[in-house]
Amino acid sequence: MEPMKYFLPAEEIYDIIDAAHISIGHGGRDRLKNETAKKYANVTKEMINIYLSMCEVCQRKKSKSKQGLVLKPILHTEMNSRCQVDLIDMQSQADREYKFIMVYQDHLTKFVVLRSLKTKRATDVTHHLLDIFLTFGAPCILHSDNGREFVNSVLKELASYWSELKLVNGKPRHSQSQGSVERAKKDVENMLASWMHDNKRTNWSKGLRYVQFMKNRAFHSGIKQSPYRTMFRSEPKVGLMTSNLPLEVIKFEENESGEENDEYYKEDEGNKIEKEGEIAEVEKDQERATPCTSDELLIRTARKDAHYNLAKQSERMKKSSDQSHPPLNVGDNVTIPVPDVDRGKAELRNIIGIVLEVSSEQQYKIGTRDGILDKLYCRLEFGGCSEKFIRRDEVPNVTITLRTAARKASIGTGQGYVRCVCFKGCTNNKCLCKKNDYYLILSAIIV
Repeated sequence: MEPMKYFLPAEEIYDIIDAAHISIGHGGRDRLKNETAKKYANVTKEMINIYLSMCEVCQRKKSKSKQGLVLKPILHTEMNSRCQVDLIDMQSQADREYKFIMVYQDHLTKFVVLRSLKTKRATDVTHHLLDIFLTFGAPCILHSDNGREFVNSVLKELASYWSELKLVNGKPRHSQSQGSVERAKKDVENMLASWMHDNKRTNWSKGLRYVQFMKNRAFHSGIKQSPYRTMFRSEPKVGLMTSNLPLEVIKFEENESGEENDEYYKEDEGNKIEKEGEIAEVEKDQERATPCTSDELLIRTARKDAHYNLAKQSERMKKSSDQSHPPLNVGDNVTIPVPDVDRGKAELRNIIGIVLEVSSEQQYKIGTRDGILDKLYCRLEFGGCSEKFIRRDEVPNVTITLRTAARKASIGTGQGYVRCVCFKGCTNNKCLCKKNDYYLILSAIIV
């Protein structure tokens, strides 16, 4: 026999859902529905969804969708307008003295250059960048991540060789701000793993040259052609089999150089003339198929096609991003994720903020109960709230970092544990441990 269930009056539904929600540790919709269904019959999923949207703790602990566009696609029409550079950390699988892979990519052509590095010091990175610049020329903009190796004074000195070179750094802890080279890094890692497996070798520094060639000759879905073709006008040639010659002509050329096929040299003069005529006819067909245009025009056409295809791809990305991350207005509440290094394991994932300003580039200035965050955010970096948890007049007119805001919103330390770094015990007055003990004793005396 099923247990008896009750029908709640409208004025009691919120209190019952709230009590059940707290009793299950702020569980989600399904858990809350199961908990209330044990005793009550008229608590629906729609009611639970409305309640969960009003719970500030649930908004702060939920995960945020990572799919979407960072800000807007970066489009260029010329090769070397913008290039991106980043490192792959291979320290866990070092190849003798080589521990890093530098990935350098042109943004328009998607052409990739790979270099094995012994260290990631700025001097080592600069040496390889200089070699690439002297081969392909220096880009107008060099886009890198926020690592120290790319903002060091040695790298800035490199820019003095080309006064028009501009260094641009991505957002810290935000790899999506240079998504193109991040995707290239993932491809390089997968191709390198395949090369090592197929060749039964662990010296990946030797395989980088093959991986670079494979990456550049492969079809790129963004530019709708291979990076090699976009850079050099034609597909790479790796032998007769990759040429446009018919298979029978290729076999004839192979036989012509083989000592074991002397019968081809014993043909009569008429057969030789006929064979030469076939080859000449093939060459004429190729000339008719290929218009007599300069190499420069063909290269420009290939890069124009690459730009057009990238523009189409960016439109699709923007449309998809607008659906998953719709624009917000001034006064809307948002949830800002707190990085794992800035919060304890038992702390909530997000802090609540309010949109204060929206720039023409769709960058958002966000305020919290403890101050205004010191950087601008794009839509991918926060989530929207349907309810109002904070008002504009609750935001103090002070600028703080996200780490400070997370620490102030935390009921604990805000950053996990504090480790003692003393070598001979906590005897120094400058020691954080001793200071904490002092404050604990002082607070006990005051109480």
